[in-house]
Amino acid sequence: MLHPLTAFTARARLAATRRLRALKSDESGIAAVEAAFVFPIMVVVMAMIVVFGQAFDIKRKVTQTTEQVTNLVALWPLASGNMQQTDIDGYLDMAALTMLPYSANGNTGNLSVVVTEYQANAAATVGTALWSEAQFSGVARATNTTITLPAGLVAPNGYVILGEVAWSYTPLNIGPFPLTTMSLHDSIFLSPRQHTCVATWIYHPGTCT
Repeated sequence: MLHPLTAFTARARLAATRRLRALKSDESGIAAVEAAFVFPIMVVVMAMIVVFGQAFDIKRKVTQTTEQVTNLVALWPLASGNMQQTDIDGYLDMAALTMLPYSANGNTGNLSVVVTEYQANAAATVGTALWSEAQFSGVARATNTTITLPAGLVAPNGYVILGEVAWSYTPLNIGPFPLTTMSLHDSIFLSPRQHTCVATWIYHPGTCT
């Protein structure tokens, strides 16, 4: 017969072993702990998908707007006379339509549109601004300022239209990961479609044929 103390110790040890086994097999709290760690990460990932998905869509619209506005200016026919400021402003205003729904309800403070005509030098490497017009938050380029032209873009002493569109996108802050404003912009060079140059109320040389 076991000594009472020995029997008590054996029973206590057996009970402790059973409790440990029960705790080991009890996984009811693991899911809650895992969810506490995973849920915030999932929220951040989903929010980032929304933010960068919207940024991608805005950038796509900026590219479309750049191409459309610049092409409209480049298509101006000489038979209509010199392009007036009201004419080109009407073209630039169309940018707000292309940028819908982001420009809805007059929300055009984030939109910048600038169109400039350049004449190349004899080497076709540098362009000089002949005229420039801007709309919304855009700033027109100063007349007679110069830029470096891409190689092979235009013939010596030829003309080219530069269209530039930008949208300042401020995404929502995501918890501890604040995002700064992104400038989503695009630009395109196009040659005048109808004539050698686009004559305007500012610049109308007799060489536009």
